Amino acid sequence: MGWLQNLLSQFTELFKWFYILQPWEQALRVRAGKYIKLHKGGIHFKIPYIDFVFKQNTRLRISEISAQTVTTKDDKTITLSGSLSYRVNDITPLYKKLHSAEVTLARHTQGIISNYIAWHDFNECSPKILVEYTNSKLNLTQYGLADAAFLLKDFAVVKTYRFITGDMHTWTEHPLETNND
Repeated sequence: MGWLQNLLSQFTELFKWFYILQPWEQALRVRAGKYIKLHKGGIHFKIPYIDFVFKQNTRLRISEISAQTVTTKDDKTITLSGSLSYRVNDITPLYKKLHSAEVTLARHTQGIISNYIAWHDFNECSPKILVEYTNSKLNLTQYGLADAAFLLKDFAVVKTYRFITGDMHTWTEHPLETNND
């Protein structure tokens, strides 16, 4: 039964000579795997099996920045999480430069934050300072994005405990060590 649906789907593709974009969408039409053209809202022509269309919503979106734990220059540990809001302005550089954009942008934002915290003392890492610094460094226009902003959701100073089992200075005598002599 699946083969029949696949056959019907391939057959109906022959009759799809146009596509419609909403006013808040953009699309890239890739012709023969080589020629790229940006389209905005409206009705657009396409050649079946020759043209591939990639649609993208351009409205404001918010993606999660997962929790991260970073140690300051003076050995205080901070755990924080947040959100990244942005709007797609032009999908051409977004598709040409980024794969898995949401994850890439989240990691880029986390890198800005962790780099700042790691090179500053705790008294220079208040939530307000972190948000202002991150937003000043967050330039996503090279990816066709606009209105980018980091929003801090959680911020905590945590105590870390490190338990070391066994005697680490006698590692060479550890029972799991393999000797290849």
